[in-house]
Amino acid sequence: MKKYIPKFIKYPLIVLYVFGRCILRGLPAKGVRLNLAGVLPPKGPKKIVHGGKVKLLHLRERFGDTWKNFNIAYFVSSGLPFAPALWMKIYKLFGIKAVWNQNGVAYPALYSEETVSRINRLLKPMHLSDHVIYQTEFTRRSADKYLGQFHGNSSVIINPVDTKKFRPANAPLAAEPLVLLMLGNHFESKERMDVSVGALKILRGKGLNLKLIIIGRMDMDYGVEEGWIEKRGAYSQEDAPALFQSAHIFLHLKCLDPCPTTVLEALASGLPVIGLDNGGMP
Repeated sequence: MKKYIPKFIKYPLIVLYVFGRCILRGLPAKGVRLNLAGVLPPKGPKKIVHGGKVKLLHLRERFGDTWKNFNIAYFVSSGLPFAPALWMKIYKLFGIKAVWNQNGVAYPALYSEETVSRINRLLKPMHLSDHVIYQTEFTRRSADKYLGQFHGNSSVIINPVDTKKFRPANAPLAAEPLVLLMLGNHFESKERMDVSVGALKILRGKGLNLKLIIIGRMDMDYGVEEGWIEKRGAYSQEDAPALFQSAHIFLHLKCLDPCPTTVLEALASGLPVIGLDNGGMP
């Protein structure tokens, strides 16, 4: 329903909602009481959460996510609520500290001028925060260039991986076929898909027995209808460890990636990663 509400109505509703929540929260706690701005779905083993919001799952598991007595609000740049600047300004009125986790930005070489302006404008509220966490050092440099340098407290913290869940399989896979795995939002780049599939076609032409598993959102059909390619839909975090254990190699050819959690989860699962030597990947 939210997408059908006009923006000029959404803004006052957000103000009333966040203001009311802050008033009803009670006295702030002495320890860490975290609020995640309501961007996560309710807890459940099959809830689909992807992108930057995945790290919020780890935070919720460790610190909780509450509207009662909270004293820290946590935002992830790739999983923001509507009008994040409003949220942060209201939080500040109540003395609530805001932490901003900065992932990637939009680059002129990859997107149109209009898209770059629109996306990076959404990330400007970063400058209202009390502390910024950058996903990688590359992410810090990108933010400095396209969002403006942040002059407050900041840290570089690589995304977390639970190595009790993500670990190598107990038994090795069969040697053939050699299974390659691709995860993520593949709608973002036709070139990325063409290069990945094209390279594997060449290797198959040389006699290598390959299978490619593509998991995640695909808004367009890139002509990937080969018999050796298996396409699946979205997956939950509960499903992820078994997915990584079902492959030999993780293929991730996104250009200038800030370095997603999936790459680290693949490494923790014992998978070699084929990726581009740019962005945050190194």
